[in-house]
Amino acid sequence: MDDTILLAIGSLLDDKLVNLKSYIISSMQESFNQIKNELQALQTSFNYLSSEYDDLKKESHDQKQIINELKNENLALNKRVLDISSKLISMEQLSRSCNVEFQGVPEKKQENPIEIVKKICEVTSGQPLPDESIISCRRVAKLNPASTRPRSILVTLPSPRHRDSVLSSVYRFNRNNSTEKLNSHSIGLSGEKSQIYAIEHLPLEVRALQAEARRLAKEKQYKFVWVRFGKIYVRKNETSKPFLIKNEDSLKLIV
Repeated sequence: MDDTILLAIGSLLDDKLVNLKSYIISSMQESFNQIKNELQALQTSFNYLSSEYDDLKKESHDQKQIINELKNENLALNKRVLDISSKLISMEQLSRSCNVEFQGVPEKKQENPIEIVKKICEVTSGQPLPDESIISCRRVAKLNPASTRPRSILVTLPSPRHRDSVLSSVYRFNRNNSTEKLNSHSIGLSGEKSQIYAIEHLPLEVRALQAEARRLAKEKQYKFVWVRFGKIYVRKNETSKPFLIKNEDSLKLIV
């Protein structure tokens, strides 16, 4: 082949190689710039997301702090409510400290509640309650209108000492007559015999707590639940120690 042709072909190849090299370098530079721009965009997005995350983290921390403060305030308010409720119950109990409630006394037409109470005292203590010792005496409305039990008789006495004396006489009578405790026949009422109970006049909250304590005690086979000076006590058996039921949390002690 002629040298001139070879030189021409070599020159043409050199030009092609230069152009190819230039194209490759240009393409690589363009790709590099595109990748660089994408990385810069990703970095910008990452910085934005990182800033958002920091803001959310700070906001979450602030919210947790606010929630903890609200929880503490709520606990303090609950404690205050419980304290106030306890004081109100104590005040209500004090206002009832001269009252005795007789439950289970059958209702009769044209009955005289005062004479019934005097007869109960005569039977249990050996002497009737003097008229001047009875401040007031009446049947009171049922807590549950659907109940078939007779309405309780509520008597107000001159002092807590008088109340305790009446309650003690009933307690002693029942202890001495364990097979024939105080009942409707004991005081001369005709009809079906029904047991008569003498109890302290309790606020509704204490009465509800006592009812729940009795339910749990029966379920857990506790033998004794009683009220003394407005306080509820529970005892498993004759050899165990009694404990005080102060509130609903105390019911967890009945196990």
